[in-house]
Amino acid sequence: MAGSKDTKKPYYEQISERLIQQLEAGTAPWQKPWEPGSHRMPHNPVSGTRYKGANAIWLAMQGRSDPRWMTYKQAQSVNAQVSKGEKGVAVQYWKFRDRVPKRDENGKPVLDDKGKKVMVSVELDKPKVFSSVVFNAEQIKGLPPLEAKKEPAWDRHERAESILKASGADLHHDQGDRAFYRPSTDSIHLPDQGQFESADRYYSTALHELGHWTGHPSRLDRDLSGGFGSESYAKEELRAEISSLMIGEELEIGHDPGQHAAYVKSWVRVLKDDPKEILRAARDADKIRDMVMGYEPNRDQHQEQGQKATITPAAAEKLHKLDKDAVEGYSPMESWKMMQAEAAQHGYTARIDVNKDQDDFASQFVIGYEDRNGDQTGIRTDMYADSKLETSIDGRRLSTFISNDSESQPRHLREAIQEHEQGKASQPSSSYQEAPQKPQDAETAQEQGDGSALSLKLAEKVAQGFKSDADRARFMERVQERLGQGAEQPSDIRIRESAPAKGDSDMER
Repeated sequence: MAGSKDTKKPYYEQISERLIQQLEAGTAPWQKPWEPGSHRMPHNPVSGTRYKGANAIWLAMQGRSDPRWMTYKQAQSVNAQVSKGEKGVAVQYWKFRDRVPKRDENGKPVLDDKGKKVMVSVELDKPKVFSSVVFNAEQIKGLPPLEAKKEPAWDRHERAESILKASGADLHHDQGDRAFYRPSTDSIHLPDQGQFESADRYYSTALHELGHWTGHPSRLDRDLSGGFGSESYAKEELRAEISSLMIGEELEIGHDPGQHAAYVKSWVRVLKDDPKEILRAARDADKIRDMVMGYEPNRDQHQEQGQKATITPAAAEKLHKLDKDAVEGYSPMESWKMMQAEAAQHGYTARIDVNKDQDDFASQFVIGYEDRNGDQTGIRTDMYADSKLETSIDGRRLSTFISNDSESQPRHLREAIQEHEQGKASQPSSSYQEAPQKPQDAETAQEQGDGSALSLKLAEKVAQGFKSDADRARFMERVQERLGQGAEQPSDIRIRESAPAKGDSDMER
């Protein structure tokens, strides 16, 4: 963490000052080329969170080669430990909306037909700020090494091409050595693909211009009026460079910094004049990235390629729709990924679907879990539109309140998984399968017959684990039937785990 003098400064000032230093030194995250498939953007492998906005920029500027970050408690939760003497980095989250009780004209809470308070979402006059301290994987002992990733060239290029086509952008290959977006005609102009040193460089450049294209008034409506060298031009390029970094990593095509040297002085001047500009730029870069990646056809099917789908089409559509309007720290998509990542750490598979319950107070999504054998478990997580979660096992809630906390919610799921693993052997569900029948001789059959009373008593004890009288009765009926046929004793029944030129207004690469 920065020294005590720095920590007293506002968060945005700390970021701006560090960024100005790195821009002048040529070491800002987007000033350096990133090779295809390299991990660079900060993320939290425990919660499944992709850091966004200013937090992503701040962590990327820390000079770490490992992009994994987590809190002290999260490291402990995966049997790792922050090394002695290491200092963390503070990040901040802002909450712009909150749910409050709806009130009538007399100021009294409005109740529904069940006597519960009706809650409404309101915009806060002053955002609530939350802070957290995170540590880099390089500061933590006991973590597995960072896995290299690189999609086959044809796959990542196919993904990039599909985005360009699905966007519907007016794209022309009519340039010799220039690449730019022209706001006046809402068109992108590029050299032929063969003039680039690689397909990765071509798609990196094309998607950078597509980032500018999102600023059109009919889309994200940013100020694209300034010519090269102007303040507004520099601000737009800052947004495009940051978003290109994010998109390049997600598609694994790398990042080409382009003509960043031409913008450095303008960026430094903008940040010195208004340190808060980095917050706005990072926020807009996130919006650009979300819009561009939103054009990828079958995006969720790609993410689950080669696996049984873990997200239904209806859930994917609803998640992306809610995520576009979500404020930082309250993303349903990130809450889903957080629970999915926690389940995966235990060898479990999480699957999400929209909640079919039409009750006004029902959750928007339901996450179910399968154990290592692929069997359904009684574990369920309800997720609401504001990204908050509530986990239960066999209908019993494990949390006292709903939240999207990145420590308590994964912990509740861990508790449910542990209970499932430990409890199913002694507290069977009504679903079980018989052990394979063994060949028996007369002596073995006689021994089993003599032990019937003991076996029945054991079965009665086991049956106490059922919550339903009907399930208990069916279990005992089956045990008695098996004992009568000389089958294996109940103690042997196997329970199934269910667990440009100056003034040029073209946005040039």
